[in-house]
Amino acid sequence: MRVMPTSLLLQAAEAIRTLAYDVYWAREFSPNDPDFCLFLGAGCSLPLTPASSELGEKLLEEMYSGIAPKERRLRFQEEFRGNLVGVSQVTLETICEAYKEKKGAEALLRSLKAKFDRIRTVHRGYETLGELVRDGYFKVIFTTNVDTLIEDAFRRARLKFNLIDNLSEYSRRPSLAGPRVYKLHGSYNKVDPNVAWRDLQQLHPMKEYHLNHFFESHSFIFVGYSAKDMDIFSALWQVDPSLLERLRIYSFTISGKSPDMEKLLRRFNSSSGNIAMGDVHDGGTFFFTLKNELKKVEKREK
Repeated sequence: MRVMPTSLLLQAAEAIRTLAYDVYWAREFSPNDPDFCLFLGAGCSLPLTPASSELGEKLLEEMYSGIAPKERRLRFQEEFRGNLVGVSQVTLETICEAYKEKKGAEALLRSLKAKFDRIRTVHRGYETLGELVRDGYFKVIFTTNVDTLIEDAFRRARLKFNLIDNLSEYSRRPSLAGPRVYKLHGSYNKVDPNVAWRDLQQLHPMKEYHLNHFFESHSFIFVGYSAKDMDIFSALWQVDPSLLERLRIYSFTISGKSPDMEKLLRRFNSSSGNIAMGDVHDGGTFFFTLKNELKKVEKREK
């Protein structure tokens, strides 16, 4: 196993070069069960999809049209304080719940679908990821994203994979039978309008079981994930760091630091030095660079 430098934070280029070496040999040693799993956050889908903060602002604008942006949040808090749990925190979750109460569940679903349905551009980074999956480097991908950019890119590339975005599909035991994409928050176009947004965002025990099963047995690469989902953060935080001693963890933030992710990684770094962090411009840049570095490793090792 390669030992990471003592510093957690590496230059992105250096971290991806090291990662490419590890990913290449993980596939060579175990082609049917490559060691690395991917965990993709909202940063990966930017700039094609709106960030959660941007999406929340757009919904507030629809709720309070004609009101200045600074006044919308104040109006929101005044109107829903006491009616919604945690409304003092103006988050996408509480905004969605308030939108449902004010305009109805169907109206919320139509609004969300309209914002995602207008995305017609193929995410080139996810197309590159599809090539890496086809080449056998990755078999398991977790994501918190509700957009359909990953599966759209994979289908465009005619890549066979298992999409797990429905709670009933988590009743099966974790398996590596073919590439699989776990969508922990589901897909925007399959949302039941009668289900509370907070329930969609929360990590169901069966989902947590699948996530922890792989997290405790495989090395992980986090890309564009901020760890702001408290339920997922808590689930990963509960993992015994000693279980990860033989594993490696990489985290690549998208154009900025993530204090919560750094906190999580430093917890695991206390018992294992096999952790590295880097910062990349966007998800496309990350996958393009990783693919190129893998080509260099393959050429050098063969």
